Amino acid sequence: MNGDEPKRPSFQRLSLDGVEIVVLETRKPVDAPAGLTAAEAEVAALVVAGRSNKEIAAARSVSVNTIAKQLRRIYEKLGVSSRFELVATLEGTGPKKMPGA
Repeated sequence: MNGDEPKRPSFQRLSLDGVEIVVLETRKPVDAPAGLTAAEAEVAALVVAGRSNKEIAAARSVSVNTIAKQLRRIYEKLGVSSRFELVATLEGTGPKKMPGA
């Protein structure tokens, strides 16, 4: 498989509140914003995709508290203060902020 071939979609089974769902993952590669770890970039991408903290935690096999802590670090690193600002910044529709400014 070379770099020009599309990545094959993968399936993921999630169980939320006793309901099992199958999710077809068709992610395109996400460029991690500068300063984010790979895990933080994945969490940020899942937020942009509209997933809740509970869904992200289930998909990553971690606790909801872990996701909340990762989101706080992401907000701090990117200079945003809400999920809305995070999505707007990563989609390029929000104001450009420089961390620490």
